[in-house]
Amino acid sequence: QGLIRHTKAAIRIAVELMNNEALQNFNQNEKDLIIFSLMIHDGLKSGKIKSQYTAFDHPIQIANFVKENEQELELTKDEIEFVCRCVRTHMGPWTTDYRGNEILQSPKDKYQRFVHMCDYLASRKYLSIKFDNNDNIVIMFSHLIFSIVFYYFKRSTIKFIIRYIRIKYYFR
Repeated sequence: QGLIRHTKAAIRIAVELMNNEALQNFNQNEKDLIIFSLMIHDGLKSGKIKSQYTAFDHPIQIANFVKENEQELELTKDEIEFVCRCVRTHMGPWTTDYRGNEILQSPKDKYQRFVHMCDYLASRKYLSIKFDNNDNIVIMFSHLIFSIVFYYFKRSTIKFIIRYIRIKYYFR
């Protein structure tokens, strides 16, 4: 439940920031790919085989998962690489595991930094985003969330998300 809310909050933050042209200058395809990256960024947070703990390398695992399933997407190689770069670096400066080993990469480009910023802001407890009992953001109606998803994504990406969710729950 917490992960679903976190992901929805990160996407909501991204949409709000993307709607303000003074804050960003992404084209529509870049916006689509950023939103998709945020949708899946913590998809394997507990690892490919579910663990009770967060897999520190989950950004690498989800990037690999996307690459392994790229034939299911109607995305170009460049778009696949864009998504993988964004999810691989979404942890920002937190790149070392508890033993001090450098495991992850930090964001380098504006897209990676944007995904990290949305993820980071969505995790801040002092930023209050209200949810209803169905884990929908209160200021949005659930049918509007569905409309936003279809507006932002290609139909093939929607199919990938559905397949991804099925696979994710299979590994639980």
